[in-house]
Amino acid sequence: MSRNRRGFTLIELLVVIAIIAVLIALLLPAVQAAREAARHAQCVNNLKQLGLALHNYHQAVGAFPMMNSAAYSNVPPNNDNFTTWGVFGAHAFLLPYLEQSPVYNACNFDFGSYPRGSVNSDMTWTNITVWNTKVSSFICPSDGLAGQDNICSYQGNCGTGTDAWVSQNSNGIFCQNKTYGLASVSDGTSNTIAATEALVGAEGTQKYRWYKAGFNSSLTGDPTMMVRDARQNLAGIMAIAAQCQATIKTPSLFSNKGYRWQVGAPGFTMTNIIITPNSSQFTFSTCRWDCNENCGVDFGQLQTPSSNHAGGVNVAFADGSVRFVKDSISQSTWMSLGSRDGGEIVSADSY
Repeated sequence: MSRNRRGFTLIELLVVIAIIAVLIALLLPAVQAAREAARHAQCVNNLKQLGLALHNYHQAVGAFPMMNSAAYSNVPPNNDNFTTWGVFGAHAFLLPYLEQSPVYNACNFDFGSYPRGSVNSDMTWTNITVWNTKVSSFICPSDGLAGQDNICSYQGNCGTGTDAWVSQNSNGIFCQNKTYGLASVSDGTSNTIAATEALVGAEGTQKYRWYKAGFNSSLTGDPTMMVRDARQNLAGIMAIAAQCQATIKTPSLFSNKGYRWQVGAPGFTMTNIIITPNSSQFTFSTCRWDCNENCGVDFGQLQTPSSNHAGGVNVAFADGSVRFVKDSISQSTWMSLGSRDGGEIVSADSY
């Protein structure tokens, strides 16, 4: 005796498909959130390792490393094979304390790290292997561009000044050709930023597009603009920041921001602490006053810390701790955290 077998109707099939689609739509944000939480945790760990490396270096040497290490080299700056620009910075000297001794041993500190330019002669190609080496501890996994053209997501604090590229008197943790130790952090290591995140640029797709040509190069000679602490003329400096913002064509992608971890230069491995993280008012990553649009971000006067983490950036403090600083932090509080010797008192609940 035969029995009729009933199959699915078209309507039933469509209902099942719709239910599955709804479940996927509900599940996908949760999966994405979980993945971002993992990336965020890895970013925190990277900065934690940097903080620990700074203290281990300090214990061994007696001070934090300098950002531009021309004084570290055995070759005089007037040697044809060497220049005070493009030389190794703090990230390179922290390598042995980040379990990267093979990379450190491959660095030839007798020559510049930057493999280009007749000033340095062809001898700078000595460090070409190191130049192209990616160190995972220097790359934030939430920054999708990091690790492509540009390979440094974390920048050291060179203070609240606009003169970091020429000054040897920073009020931050790092400085050009000069070192600071724990005794110099009179504001307290728990109240002073050591390093922060900064989204890298995208050289292959948006080369040299952070502002138009035409800024007045005389700004670099104006003593009220090139200062150790921007609070000496904050209104004037922020007016120039507004000029930068007004001329931006592509706010979020800036050629060589975070280009390499080897070079101790603003925009590459160090940042000033003036513009607040992920600023909605100032969306550029670097503003350089002295040059037209064919220049790089290194030696710019204003850099903006930024991240792809929702609501703020991860920051390593000079005591080795890592904290999440919200985008809503006030500029005065942010700059107080950027200064190591300003005498400011900052409450933890203010950021």
